[in-house]
Amino acid sequence: ANRLRRDALLVRQLQQRLLACEHLSAPLLDRGRAETLLQTDAWLQHADPVHLRVDMDHAILLPPRELDLGPREAEAFCQALQAHFAEDGLELLPATPSQWFVFSHSPQAIVTTPLEDAIGRNVNFILPRAATRAEGRGDGNGDDSARWKQFLNESQMLLFSHAGNQRREAGGQLAVNSLWLHGGGRLGDWPPPPAKPASRPALVFADDAFSCGLACHHGVSARPLPPRLDQGAAQGHLPGNVPGDAPGDALEALIGQCPGGEAVTLLVFDALMPWRHYSDTQPWRARLEDLYHGWLQPLIQAAAQGKIRLALSPGTSAGGLKNYSFRRSSRWRFWRRARIEDYVSQF
Repeated sequence: ANRLRRDALLVRQLQQRLLACEHLSAPLLDRGRAETLLQTDAWLQHADPVHLRVDMDHAILLPPRELDLGPREAEAFCQALQAHFAEDGLELLPATPSQWFVFSHSPQAIVTTPLEDAIGRNVNFILPRAATRAEGRGDGNGDDSARWKQFLNESQMLLFSHAGNQRREAGGQLAVNSLWLHGGGRLGDWPPPPAKPASRPALVFADDAFSCGLACHHGVSARPLPPRLDQGAAQGHLPGNVPGDAPGDALEALIGQCPGGEAVTLLVFDALMPWRHYSDTQPWRARLEDLYHGWLQPLIQAAAQGKIRLALSPGTSAGGLKNYSFRRSSRWRFWRRARIEDYVSQF
């Protein structure tokens, strides 16, 4: 049920990518066409370009970022796919070079796996499938998974022979040899944000489209997340500082962007997500160290000094409803064992 709700939320990325959050990649789709599509009750889902690394008995998915697609390449691939699938009543459009969408005039009864959960995995076990009775969406009849598996097979054959991939392989680049379907739903099913939400942040720092799209939907300002707290000013993300300022100064600048002394700032750290399914843990560990030294350590130190109140949430179903809280008084709890679980409070 949680995955289905997240699938419905992912649809909102289209609005975020095309009509909001200007700090992200510029859209390829004409704004007028985008607004027309967004006003219809069409069913849509991601059909993102990926590379499948095929072996004897498995195919490992590499994400769009590994392809480094340019705008012209993306448009050329999508035009070829669109010409092929037009007679099936499908419309395939690129929102950005790395995010493509496929539109259908009728709802589809399938269950898909989010791209972030598919990276580095064998896709043979996570292809589109029929919804179980417990997962019934109520927006489609029967099982449409066979249709979309055929869509993937035909896409792979077309992409294999596409001149763009021949050029990429000749230049030593990965080929765009498949699409990844996920996040299906209808924009009309998305409820409007509450007029007076019980709790929401005043400002969001994030790089992923989902978090930025959700912030935009709720009328919350979203800004790009600097690589490190002390690099925000150098890159122009944090006002009032100059390159070389101390992390503490950068923290003061970050806090100063939020209106009101008790305003909540939400920082979304997703750098580890794409690496969690790879068998090689070294890239994951390297990014974890960057995250700790660049963000978590200075934030925890600031909480210990009483400058902020800090709450860390895993943000995944595996993490449950746990919230790791840090504040100035925490360092006086000398009688507690040095385990982070001892600082956990339930939401």
